Amino acid sequence: MPGTIIDRVTFQKAAEGYPLDDVVINARDSLGKPATLEVQVKRGITSAPGDKHLVDKHNKIFREVVRQVVVASLKPEFLKSRFELSIAISRTSHS
Repeated sequence: MPGTIIDRVTFQKAAEGYPLDDVVINARDSLGKPATLEVQVKRGITSAPGDKHLVDKHNKIFREVVRQVVVASLKPEFLKSRFELSIAISRTSHS
């Protein structure tokens, strides 16, 4: 979150109302206004063709993350403050 000073980094905050709950960063901008970044971390998200079991599993993960993004974007502070959402995906080689 460029231009902000980080006040706090927390983890697993779903119980406190953060739909993308794996990492939550609370910060403030140069005017002292609050800024929030919610991050959902996944090993992988894809709907690429392949093994039907894996495609179904990844599609289920994708649908759940999209649902979480929608829920977060409906928060009143989403449009009234600096409120950012992110999905972090692992990109490692399987070889």
